[in-house]
Amino acid sequence: MLTAPGSIRVVMLDAVGTVIYPRPSAAEVYATHGRKFGSRLDTETIADRLQESLQQLATDCGNTTDEAREYARWKTIVTQVFD
Repeated sequence: MLTAPGSIRVVMLDAVGTVIYPRPSAAEVYATHGRKFGSRLDTETIADRLQESLQQLATDCGNTTDEAREYARWKTIVTQVFD
């Protein structure tokens, strides 16, 4: 179905990992800051744990979100990565 020019009001993209890739990676940032608090995990281990946690929570929580859920979600992710 074609849409008339000017009728599109919003375009949403899942940007991170699809269109853009952060530098440094999330795992590199976690490793750097984790070391400041005594973590001895290497970047590869953190990347693996981060991916596992994100996948698990995506399955458990689906797409439902709000500020409180996001806070709890990221607290869980950080705990799972570093514990």
